[in-house]
Amino acid sequence: MIRRWVDIRPDEFRNSAAGFVTLFGIMAAHALAETSRDALFLARLPAAQLPWVYLGIAVFTLLAVKMRQGMLSRFDGRRCLAFLIAHAAIVTAVLWFLARSGHTALLYVLYAWPAIFATLVITSFWTFLGSLFTIAQAKRLYAMIGAGSILGAITGSALARLLADRLEPRHLLLAAALLLAASTLGPLMHRPPARRDSADGLRAPGTSLLDDFRLIRARPYVRRILMLMLVTAVTATFVDFAFKSVIAETVPAAWLARIFATYYLALNLVSLLVQLFLVGWLVRIAGVTQAALLLPAMILVGFGWHLAAGGVLAIVATRCFDGGLRHSLNRTTTELLFVPLPDDLRARVKGIADVLGQRGGQALAAVLLILLLSRGWGLRELAVVAGLSALVWTVMTVRLRRHYLNLIRHTLDREGNPRSPLVRELDLATLETLVATLSSRDESRVLAALDILESSGRTALIPALILYHPSDPILERSLALFTRHPRDETLPILEGLVRHHEASIRAAAIGALASLGADTAILRRALEDASTCVRASALAGLIWSGEMDLGEGAMAIDELLADDEPQVSLCLATTIAALPSPAFRQMLTGLACHPDRTVQAAAAAAMARQPDLDFLPALLPLLLHHDTRDAARAALVAIGPPALQELDGILADRDRPYELRLHMPRTIGRFPAEQAVPLLVGHISEDLDTGILFKIIRALGRIRSRNPGLVIGDEVLLRLVAGVVDHLYRYFDWRARMDEALVRDPSLKTPTRELLTTYLEDGEKNVREWLTRILGLLYSADDFHMIHRGLVSDDRDAFAGSLELVSEILPLNLRRPILGLIDDLPPRERLDFAPAGFRTGAGGYQGLLAEMLEARDLHMNCLVAYHVGELGLTGFRERLELLSERNSRTLGEVAARALELLDDPRIERVRF
Repeated sequence: MIRRWVDIRPDEFRNSAAGFVTLFGIMAAHALAETSRDALFLARLPAAQLPWVYLGIAVFTLLAVKMRQGMLSRFDGRRCLAFLIAHAAIVTAVLWFLARSGHTALLYVLYAWPAIFATLVITSFWTFLGSLFTIAQAKRLYAMIGAGSILGAITGSALARLLADRLEPRHLLLAAALLLAASTLGPLMHRPPARRDSADGLRAPGTSLLDDFRLIRARPYVRRILMLMLVTAVTATFVDFAFKSVIAETVPAAWLARIFATYYLALNLVSLLVQLFLVGWLVRIAGVTQAALLLPAMILVGFGWHLAAGGVLAIVATRCFDGGLRHSLNRTTTELLFVPLPDDLRARVKGIADVLGQRGGQALAAVLLILLLSRGWGLRELAVVAGLSALVWTVMTVRLRRHYLNLIRHTLDREGNPRSPLVRELDLATLETLVATLSSRDESRVLAALDILESSGRTALIPALILYHPSDPILERSLALFTRHPRDETLPILEGLVRHHEASIRAAAIGALASLGADTAILRRALEDASTCVRASALAGLIWSGEMDLGEGAMAIDELLADDEPQVSLCLATTIAALPSPAFRQMLTGLACHPDRTVQAAAAAAMARQPDLDFLPALLPLLLHHDTRDAARAALVAIGPPALQELDGILADRDRPYELRLHMPRTIGRFPAEQAVPLLVGHISEDLDTGILFKIIRALGRIRSRNPGLVIGDEVLLRLVAGVVDHLYRYFDWRARMDEALVRDPSLKTPTRELLTTYLEDGEKNVREWLTRILGLLYSADDFHMIHRGLVSDDRDAFAGSLELVSEILPLNLRRPILGLIDDLPPRERLDFAPAGFRTGAGGYQGLLAEMLEARDLHMNCLVAYHVGELGLTGFRERLELLSERNSRTLGEVAARALELLDDPRIERVRF
C-alpha cells in the first residue's frame, strides 16, 4: 500500500534523501526570512509600495542567475549549489546585522532578498536534480523530494511563530542564516550523475543574455513553458497583493509577525499534506499537464466566489488555494516539464526561464498593479483581471500537453532505432537499375530483382530474353513467373526450352506453353519424354486444352504417380496452378494429401488459382504445418466469404482441435478488413485461451498496419486491455507464490517446475509486447512503434520517455496497473500496482497448482499437469482425466503421461 505514495528504489535512496534534506534546509530558512521581511516591511510601509519591490526583484534576480551560470563553467552542479547556499547564508547574516538600523531603503532590500535567494538557489537545486533522474524517476521521486520543501517551510514557520513571541522580527534573519549554513552540506551528499553527457549541468561560459533569449525563442517548447510560468506568476502576484492588502488593512501592525507566522505555518501544513498524499498520486494517474490544471481551476473558483459574494474570506481562501498548491503540486509539475529536455539545454535555459517566467511575471503584474491602482481600481476590479489571467493559464496548460508529448516522441525518434522505410513506388532510376540487374551473372541479384519487379506489379518490364539466361534456378524462376503472367513473345523461346537438358525446366516450359494455348502437337511429343515430370505436365496440358478426355488423362496421370516420386507430384501441381480448371479439382485434393510438404504447398497454391469451397476440407489440415500454412491461407482467402464463415465457426467451436483453432485468427486476418475485424473482435472474451487471444491481437494489429485509418471499437479493446492486464498480474502472483513455496519446501524443485518457472518468466518478458500490440490498436501506430523501441532500449532516457508516453495516453483506470507491468520490478513488488479488485491467490502449493490447471493457457496446463504427475499428487487424478479429454492432442498426451506417473510406484510422493 505504501508504494502508492512513496516508491523509492534502493539505488535512488541516496540522491532522494540528499535532495529532501537540502530542500528542507533551504525552505526552512526561506520561511524564517519571509516572515521577518513581511512583518518589518508592512509595519512601516504601505502595501501599495509592493509593486515597485516586485520590479526590483525581477531585475536583480535576472542578474543573479547570470552570475550563477558563470559559476557553472567553473564548478560542478553539487559544488555550485553548495557555494550558492553558503553565500545566501552570508548575505542573510549581513542583513540581520544591518536591520537594526531600521533604514527605509534597507526594508526594500530586505523584502527582495528572500525572493532573490529562493529563485537563485531553488532553480540551481532543481536543475541539478534534473540531471540525476529520468522523467519516469522524477514522476515517482519529485513528490517525495518536494515534501522536503513543504516540511522545511512548516518547520521554518513554526520556528518563526515560536520566536515571534520572544524576539524582534529581525532576529528571524539570524536563524535563517544559521539554517542556510547547515544546508551547505546537503548538496555534497548527492551521488554525481552517472551520465557524462549531463556533466552535472555544465555549460559553455561566455553566453550573454541575448544568446539565452535567442535560444529560448528557437525552442518552441521552452518558449511555451516560459509563457506558462509568466502567466502563473502574474496570477500569483495578484493573489498575493490582494491577500496582503486585506491583511494590512484589517490586522494591527504589532500582530503582523504572529499572524504571518501562524498563517504560513497552517498553509505549509496543508501544502505538506498535498505534497505527500496528492501530488505523486495525481501526477501518476492524471499525467503531468492534467495535474497542473488543478491550481488555476481553484484560483478561478476563488475569484469567482469573491466577485459573486465579495468579502475578505474569498480572498483569504484564494490565497490558501495558491499557497497550498503552488509550492507543492504546481512546483512539481513545472519541474517535470523541464525533465524531458536534454541536460545541457535544461541547464542553460532553466535559470533564465525561471527568472523571466516567475520574476518577469511578477514584474509585469507589478506594472499592471501600478497602472490599475493609479486609476483607483479596487479589489473587485483586480479580481476580474486575476480571474482572466487564471483562465489564460488554464488554456495554455491544456495546449501544452500536445507539445510535451511531441518532445518525448522526438526524443524517442532520435534515440530509438530508425524505422525502415517502405518503398511504395519504384522511381524510374530504381526500375532502370532493376532491369539492368537482370542481365547480371550474379544469380542472387537476378532472383532478387525478379521478386521485386513481380511484387511491385512490373512484370511487363522483364524481357523475354531472360529465358536465355545460363542459370537453371533463374530459368525455373522466370518460367514460373511467365506461367503466372503469360506473354506471347515468350512462345518461340519456350518451344526451344522443351529440349533443355534439365527435366524440371522442360516440364515448366510445357506448362507455360499450355497456358499460352500453344500447338498441342508439342504437348503430345512431350508424352514421349524420358522424364516422368515432363509427361505429367504434358498430360495436364492436354486435359486442360480439351485434346484429351479427362478420364483417360486422369488414369494416365495416376499411373505416373504410382511410383510416388514427390518431384512428379510437384511438377503436376505446378502445371495445374498455371492451368486453372474444374477438371483438376479431384487431382488437387489428392495432391493436398500427399505426404511431402512441398507438394502440399504447391497444391494449395494451385487451389488459390481456381478457388472452390470443396477444397476446404483439404486445406484446413495444411494450416497445422509451417511449410504449407501460407499457401493454404492464400487459397482460403481466394475462396472468399464461404471459407471465412467456416473459419469463424471453427474458431468459435471449442470442440474442434485446439491446434487447428490456434491458426484461425491469423487466417481470418488475411481477409478484407471490413469482413475480418468484426469476426475477430466478436471472439474476444475473458475465458478465451491465452494463445488464441494473443493470435487475435496480432491479427488485428496486422490488419491495422495495412489499414492505418481503421477504427476498432474502443469499448471492446479497453475491456480486452483490462482483461489482459489482470491476466498478466495473475502470472506475477503465481510466480511469486511458486518462489515462496520453494523457499519453504526445497523438495518441490523438479525439472518440470524449473520449466514452469521459466515459462512464467518468459511470459513476463513478453508483457511489453502484449501491451504495445493491444494499445497500438487503440492509438497511433507510430506512437506505439516508438514506445516499443524505447521499452526494449538499454537507454534509460528512452525507456523513461516510453513510460511517460504510455502514462499520458492511457485511460486513468489502466494507467497505474500498466506502468507497474512495464517498469522493472520484482514480481512481488509489481503486485502492488495491480488493478483495483485484484486479489492474490490463497492456499498452499496444491491450491496454486489447481489455479494454474484451470488457467486458459494450454502450455501452462501441460507443464502443470506433468509437474503434478512427477510430484505424485493423486488428489489431482480427476482433473488430469478431464484434461486428457480436452480437444488438444498435445494436452491429452501430457495428461495421459501424468496419469501414468501417478500410478508409478517408483514415484516418491511429496507430503504437504
